[in-house]
Amino acid sequence: MNRREILGGIGTGTVLGSAGCLGSIPNLDGETDGPEDVVEQYTEAIEKDNLDAAADLIHPDSNLPAPTESDDVPVDTIEERPLSEIWIEFKDDEEESNETAIEASAETQENDLSAKFEESGLDDHVFVYVSYSSGPVDEFYFTMVKDDGEWYIYQ
Repeated sequence: MNRREILGGIGTGTVLGSAGCLGSIPNLDGETDGPEDVVEQYTEAIEKDNLDAAADLIHPDSNLPAPTESDDVPVDTIEERPLSEIWIEFKDDEEESNETAIEASAETQENDLSAKFEESGLDDHVFVYVSYSSGPVDEFYFTMVKDDGEWYIYQ
């Protein structure tokens, strides 16, 4: 799977073990992995050609396709951020844009997703920004959901 396929599988500008779920492995403090850890596990699983483990990190209700090929995914940044901050980061440097309008649009999207996820019985959701140092698409984000205490990629 090449980077473009990974990004396409993640969703347009949005967007996680084997024998169970890597997202449920407790840390030393007894807590399960957070959303950033799950994204890191997802990219590492794809890089190591462990596509089943990567697919297990995608929420069962997600429309994302499971990865079909491994790829060296040179990730630079994996960071939980507010949606408005991610969208502002995505704007073209030369593009004249109104950050207030971007923030309002992101808030609307956030509210819509909150309602959808609450209706679905999901515990929580956050957005995780991911960037690469090279490639045709060098940044995107995952929408992460928490279901029964476990974090998953949703889109």
